[in-house]
Amino acid sequence: MATPSDNRRTARRSVRYRATIENVLDGSLIPCQIHDVSATGAKLQVAPGTDIPEQFVLHLAPGGASRRVCKRVWRDGNVLGALFMSDGAITG
Repeated sequence: MATPSDNRRTARRSVRYRATIENVLDGSLIPCQIHDVSATGAKLQVAPGTDIPEQFVLHLAPGGASRRVCKRVWRDGNVLGALFMSDGAITG
């Protein structure tokens, strides 16, 4: 899946920050790096070949003190776009 054009509704801020993806299907934790972030989403990088579910919890701080429920909206290799779900609910 290709990355979207840069027609975003909110400004993104470049960062290089380690985070963790929680797979809501099996509870596994996947290390990632946040490349940029906005009020509505983030661009994440994972290790090559890592399987990322359509919905997941992004832990922004160690221990899960700050987290966002996300939906994967695109993927290009080991880089993916995550949309922060406003209601915080996992569906499906």
